[in-house]
Amino acid sequence: MQNLTIDSVLDQAEKLSFSDQVLLTEILRKRLIEEKRRRLVQTVQEGQEEYKSGKSGKGTVDDLFNEIENIP
Repeated sequence: MQNLTIDSVLDQAEKLSFSDQVLLTEILRKRLIEEKRRRLVQTVQEGQEEYKSGKSGKGTVDDLFNEIENIP
């Protein structure tokens, strides 16, 4: 399989018709939104698991800064 680079992908995309280029950008944008959503869900789930297992806790921003300031 050929190694893809951004330049090679852009070169290929430029060969598409204008309407296909617009469609391609819309598809990529929607896929990126879905990937961001998936990653956010995963991060939230990991945070919930850490909280349930006692690896993290609740606090205010001031509590966080106080904890950071007291790290040896």
